[in-house]
Amino acid sequence: MKNFLAMLIPCVLFPFLAVLAPAVYAADTQFPLKPPDLSSPRATLNTFLTTSDELSDLLLEEYRGVPTRAGYFRKLEFERDLERMLDLSAVPPAARRELGRDAIHHLYDVLSRIELPTWDQIPDASVFAEADDEEAKSIGRRISWTIPNTEITLERVADGPRAGEFVFSSLTVARVREFYDNVGGLPYRRDVPLKNYAQMRSYLAMGGWMIPSSFIEAMPKWLKYTISLLSHKSDIKKA
Repeated sequence: MKNFLAMLIPCVLFPFLAVLAPAVYAADTQFPLKPPDLSSPRATLNTFLTTSDELSDLLLEEYRGVPTRAGYFRKLEFERDLERMLDLSAVPPAARRELGRDAIHHLYDVLSRIELPTWDQIPDASVFAEADDEEAKSIGRRISWTIPNTEITLERVADGPRAGEFVFSSLTVARVREFYDNVGGLPYRRDVPLKNYAQMRSYLAMGGWMIPSSFIEAMPKWLKYTISLLSHKSDIKKA
């Protein structure tokens, strides 16, 4: 009984404490509306990893133990920036938010476990300066770059307001859970602040900013089931 009360009290108190925190957050205090740099495969990969590291650090240091309203909005800001780096055009609009969030965390975990080329081996914007999207489309391909020894591909957006940006391809997004399953047992090659979050997200994300992730983690395993019709393997996913 005492253990139950010890777990229950934070759950009751945190929502009231959290509303006292400021809700406004700007990722860049000097240029808050500046978009992420997606001008080349190098820029997009660097931006994705850097932003994911910052999100992982936020989840570990601020959001996991004592979540606040301000921390919640910071988390959403990071996730929106990261979703922008994925081609979600093949995902039904109603499912984009949830599948997009899953995809960014699975992709981050995969990229943190595999061997990546050095930055000077990854093409920058100058490599694609002369590439013509219309010519590429005329021969049935898109301007792209694939991480060596993987099927993780970044493609350049050919038209529209985001033309010229490189994003992770729709096929990469569709297969990212498969990639995660294949490399999930490998050790991390990068310094990841909060390890294995992709594995825990299905139940840690349920509490929003009102229930601490640490409270949910303390629950017995039989309570950590999520029911999902979007699962690629089963309608029931064990956390």
